[in-house]
Amino acid sequence: MDRVARTLFGFTQPDKAIWVRRVTDPDGVVVSGSYFPDVLGSGIVAAAHRYGLEKSQTFSTLYRELLQMLDQRFGHERTEHSIAIHTELEHKYVLPDLATV
Repeated sequence: MDRVARTLFGFTQPDKAIWVRRVTDPDGVVVSGSYFPDVLGSGIVAAAHRYGLEKSQTFSTLYRELLQMLDQRFGHERTEHSIAIHTELEHKYVLPDLATV
């Protein structure tokens, strides 16, 4: 839940220069000083399914908003994260068996 809340918070602040920073080594973008948003996808989608987090309407609303943002920003990358997000947005995500992960 923390990853969803902090990342969405950082992306939606009026002064994004403070909350969204380009970094090097590793190269990328860090949001809210904590997370690389381009690699959140598979983790947050799996956690939402594994723990039934979308039963909470508040979480579900914020989670879906963040997924849309991440898909718009990083969906073209075709990584495991962008694929998990896109599949979730289509309501076709299937949680992998923990024994095979």
